[in-house]
Amino acid sequence: MAERLVLAIEAGEETGGDRHGARSATVTVIGDQPYPLWDVRVDDAEHPARELRRLHGVFQEEVLPTIQQLPTRDDPMGEAARQALG
Repeated sequence: MAERLVLAIEAGEETGGDRHGARSATVTVIGDQPYPLWDVRVDDAEHPARELRRLHGVFQEEVLPTIQQLPTRDDPMGEAARQALG
């Protein structure tokens, strides 16, 4: 879902989107947990879609694996806590 949203933002910018000085972009994806699965925001960037794409990659590689180990409604302990407790 996050990838499709980034693609839509990029397509909008490429086809002329907001020509009145758009400087920000955001992608937030809420699933069935009490926290967002994706929450990436760009503020005050010359090319917000390009910066959002870059941050999307960083988030996917560095942040998403941690989020996926958080407690969930089906697994209240979460994988991260299980690993920490050994």
